[in-house]
Amino acid sequence: MLFTAHSGANKTRPNSLDYFEAMKRVNADVLEVDIRKVDGELLLTHNRPYFWQKKNLLPLSYAFEFIKNYDFLLNCDLKKDGCVPDLMNLAEKYGVQDRIIITGSAGTETDRKAIRFGDWYVNSEYLPELFPQNAGKIRSLLEEFGPRAKGINVGYKKISDEFLSACEKEKISVSIFTVNDADLIKKYAAFPAVVNITTQLADEGLSALGKEIRK
Repeated sequence: MLFTAHSGANKTRPNSLDYFEAMKRVNADVLEVDIRKVDGELLLTHNRPYFWQKKNLLPLSYAFEFIKNYDFLLNCDLKKDGCVPDLMNLAEKYGVQDRIIITGSAGTETDRKAIRFGDWYVNSEYLPELFPQNAGKIRSLLEEFGPRAKGINVGYKKISDEFLSACEKEKISVSIFTVNDADLIKKYAAFPAVVNITTQLADEGLSALGKEIRK
């Protein structure tokens, strides 16, 4: 199972230099960033920035260089449709094709056909209702989406234990966000269908899972 340090983990500012600096000592598997295309460039930001904010935003290329240097995977959480082609090209340029996890706004036909590499976990807005009885439909839809669709990416408040059990039976991999409670992290880690947990409590989460915390 993967452990993802959400952007802003350990009380840092999301998508910032502070976040990346703090993550150097965190023994996570994956870092997460929010991505938007602003004036033709992929930048790290959750919300669309005002023009005077753009100069303070990090480019996605910074995150790519960082994960190469510090051996992380990168969850690219896309905040707007239409970013996938540029994401693919930039990841190829920086040689990080095997380090990319895609979530967020990637489910339009144009975007999903542009996913040439990386693991795509499909967000719930592109899926049937997350009920146990719909697990078979979700499995069929993932197969239609193609080999890059590795599973689903869902908020923990939207799912039940029964749904996770149904996903196990249907062999659906589930990535869960954003679990900011150590007891819940331990709970979800026990479900075989869960392949990733994303949290802002990087150190507490690692401790809950019995993993080493870098000093």
